[in-house]
Amino acid sequence: MGYAITITNANGKKLRFYDAEVYSSTYAINNKIFKQELPESDKPIIINLGISKSINFPFRLLTTTEDMAVETHTSTVLTPLEKINYIRNVFITKGLTDVYIIEISNQNSNITENATFESFSVTLNSEKPNYVDGSFSFSGGGGV
Repeated sequence: MGYAITITNANGKKLRFYDAEVYSSTYAINNKIFKQELPESDKPIIINLGISKSINFPFRLLTTTEDMAVETHTSTVLTPLEKINYIRNVFITKGLTDVYIIEISNQNSNITENATFESFSVTLNSEKPNYVDGSFSFSGGGGV
């Protein structure tokens, strides 16, 4: 099996990136701290604001024979144009508290994380009409 990312939105719609569409992704866990030194003191004040998680990945939308919507949409989603329209008009929800379930699996790991949508971008380039490059960003947790 190649690299695959499956995302499920708050409405149960799925979005799957197959093999060559996602070459790599970044899953990060960071500790958010506030650190401030006081005058005439050699010990800083440190306030731990908790753990944050992020998931980011670039993608390349290709024409595939497998449905990007994983049969959760009224029609199959196979071409780059269909994929962009599905992501923009159906998959990305507008609810402020909507949480997405992201499943990342490859030969080395299986990670499932609840996350909040952060950003989606595509690079529209007429020189390469066979594919469209872009990226997704999510923050772990959310919904509050």
